[in-house]
Amino acid sequence: MEAKIPEEEKAFLEAQREDRQSCSMAGVDEKLKRATAEKRRKRQRMEEMKKDAAASSSTLDRDVALESSTTSSSSKEETEDDGFIAPTPAKCPRRRPPKKNIQNKLTKELTLAWERDNLSIRAATSSYAAAAMSLDHDIEHLPVSRSSIHRARVKNHEEIAMSFSFKPEVPLVLHWDGKLLPSLADGRSLEERVPVLVSAEDTEELLGVPVSADGTGQAVAETVLKLVRESSLEGNIIGMAFDTTAANTGMVQGACIRIERALEKPLVWLACRHHILEVVLKDVFEACMGPSSGPNIALFKRLQNRWPIVDQSRPPAPDTDRSVIRRRSSPP
Repeated sequence: MEAKIPEEEKAFLEAQREDRQSCSMAGVDEKLKRATAEKRRKRQRMEEMKKDAAASSSTLDRDVALESSTTSSSSKEETEDDGFIAPTPAKCPRRRPPKKNIQNKLTKELTLAWERDNLSIRAATSSYAAAAMSLDHDIEHLPVSRSSIHRARVKNHEEIAMSFSFKPEVPLVLHWDGKLLPSLADGRSLEERVPVLVSAEDTEELLGVPVSADGTGQAVAETVLKLVRESSLEGNIIGMAFDTTAANTGMVQGACIRIERALEKPLVWLACRHHILEVVLKDVFEACMGPSSGPNIALFKRLQNRWPIVDQSRPPAPDTDRSVIRRRSSPP
């Protein structure tokens, strides 16, 4: 401190010894300084605006009180003179615009379309709202909620079930078959769909063609039972018509066994005759031609490849004369 140095440096040294954080040899942060000043100015403007608003409200209240006192005194004078009290006008309630009934907009065709695409309540609600907005409908006057969509779907399911031409005592046969069809989303990928219908003596009804999770017996049984329960036809089913795949005919995990367990009664199994005859024909072919190593028979494959060079003209009619047949069959 006794050295010959500027007083500013001595002051800085003393301040640094007392509090290191408050001392810095760097310059002033101009950006921070401007930001701090701007905040200070904004705070001052807000306080001034609050003061002005309070002053104007107090002035308005004073004017209103003065006006009310003037009118009350004048009304008292008029009532004293004439003895007539003017009735106060009744406040008209604000009429809200009538809400459109969403139940009338959700038709059975919409419900069936959502069922075909296997849409949930949330997905159906969002798709319906987006379609309504794209068609320039007033969403505020057309309330869309998941509960309203659910109520409409339940009502439509009941109407669809009542529209069936089957009486409660009519016995029905349940038909289903799995098919790989192009996806409705992109048209490229394939998805497993299960057409389900019921038939009676003189009529039949298609219950739906929903998407199945996969081709296993459990998924097929759940898909079929869902449509049967939605149509309230559990008590009418007496038989099942199906193809002879292992997913259907399995005695433990097959779809037929699961459907019988769910309906809690034995059903008549009507396996497809075409598939049964294919099994019989397979055994006949193996007995005549021998077993094959795969689904493609080598003899038929060679015939398919050489079919263009085979003479495909109509062959002559065989001679049915027995004498000619005996002469041809007798040895030379």
